Amino acid sequence: MLKIFPMILLLTTVVALAEPAEEWEPFRKTGIFAAKSALWIAPDMEKESVGEFSSRLLEGARQGDAKAMATLGRFFYARGDTERAGEWFDKAAEAGHGGAKLDLGALCAQGLGRKQDFVEAYKWMWLATWEDVPGADAALREISQKLNIRQVLEGVQRAVKYQDGHRGETKAPSAVRR
Repeated sequence: MLKIFPMILLLTTVVALAEPAEEWEPFRKTGIFAAKSALWIAPDMEKESVGEFSSRLLEGARQGDAKAMATLGRFFYARGDTERAGEWFDKAAEAGHGGAKLDLGALCAQGLGRKQDFVEAYKWMWLATWEDVPGADAALREISQKLNIRQVLEGVQRAVKYQDGHRGETKAPSAVRR
């Protein structure tokens, strides 16, 4: 028992002193947190732990910050939890975040965390193109090749209906920028 206590104390100290940069390694490889992105909140991987970053995002999301919600979606996506990623992309897209609309469209197209639905994917990608989200035009062209004309028209109709239902809404300011 006495030999185990120092070992536990040593392990606890090592974990506590671990560099935040090390725990970010799996996320760094994904490339989803560009330091200068206007669409996503980037962590300070040298000083901020994964836990501190996720707490900051959750606080922003609770305050209605669409950018924090969208970044949480990407955070869960990078961890392989596509269902929770989709939930956050849904919330961020409904709050008006263009990048989340594109990401939500990608999840719909791939059937990740939800049933595969190319028409719904087209809707979200179409909406993202209207907000000039980088990469949205290419994604829309790609998904268009998988649809017939009726499905494209249905996707556009869904997007227009969405836009009509969200006229006059303002986007929430980013409350969690560093």
